[in-house]
Amino acid sequence: EGATADVDCAMRIPMDAVDVRRMLADVTQHPVLEVVRRPVVEVAYVRETGLWSYRGVRDDKTDPNYINTVLGAFSELAEGVTEEELEARLRGLDFDGHMDAARADALRKVRRPPNDSA
Repeated sequence: EGATADVDCAMRIPMDAVDVRRMLADVTQHPVLEVVRRPVVEVAYVRETGLWSYRGVRDDKTDPNYINTVLGAFSELAEGVTEEELEARLRGLDFDGHMDAARADALRKVRRPPNDSA
């Protein structure tokens, strides 16, 4: 039969020094330490800088996400899905078709002769 075990996936991530100091200060002073050994913190990846940004201690969680949740989030980041695309796809809209039409329209406007007002 299968068994389960807790796996600590703690790792070093690149983060701005200010965020590191904020996180360490919050974690060492947070009341959740009375309940759990290590509080769960939330971070967000900032594409422009390639660093992770500290968001805060998660008061609502005593256990971190399962690795499948983490890997799913990484997959979404890698795919570069925007909020608009996700919303359109969840509504069942033909996002790719709309984007293709928008690109074609933009190209027609760019290729239009300067004196053509149509």
